[in-house]
Amino acid sequence: MSGEIALDTSVAVRFLNGDPEVVTRVLALPEIYLSTIVAGELLFGAENSTRALKKKGRPIPMNDVWIAAHCLERGWVLVTDDSDFDYVDDLVI
Repeated sequence: MSGEIALDTSVAVRFLNGDPEVVTRVLALPEIYLSTIVAGELLFGAENSTRALKKKGRPIPMNDVWIAAHCLERGWVLVTDDSDFDYVDDLVI
């Protein structure tokens, strides 16, 4: 066991929503990790929220959600001809 700490989607959402107990505990950690799956779930959830692409009539294919999530998680620049990615916040294209 490496001792590295990875957050599940449920805890990541509580952190992002400002749950004081979770925020305090997460910020006390020296380092945290999010799996690509968690990043994808967070992105999917964001895109399906009331402020999201789906509500704006601009959903993107699920595989593109996973590609975007992986790039966001790793900090990669995505090289693509697919305009669907233009609608993903914070994704560098």
